[in-house]
Amino acid sequence: MPRPKNPKAGRGPCPCCKQPVLFRLSPATSRLSYTCDHCDHSAYADAGGLAQRTWLASIPKDPAETPSPAPAANDPAPPKPAAKRGGFSLSDL
Repeated sequence: MPRPKNPKAGRGPCPCCKQPVLFRLSPATSRLSYTCDHCDHSAYADAGGLAQRTWLASIPKDPAETPSPAPAANDPAPPKPAAKRGGFSLSDL
C-alpha cells in the first residue's frame, strides 16, 4: 500500500530554478519539502530552520484564507489619508 503524501503547504518558486513548485509540510516532523518538475531538484527543510522560514515566506498568502473582519454597522469610517502638499515646509524638518 503506497504511503499517503504530506498535506500541501502552498505553491512558491523553486529555490533552485525559480519555477513554481508545490511545497508539502509533514504533520509528523514539520519538515517542509518540494520536488521540482522543471529542474528535477528536490529538498527538505527541518522545522524552525532558516531554509524553512525562507521557503514559507516565498509562498504567497491566499487572501481567501485570511478573511478581513467586516466593520460593525455603528463603527465610523476609517480616516482618509491627508493630502500631500507640494514644496517644502519648515514643519517637515
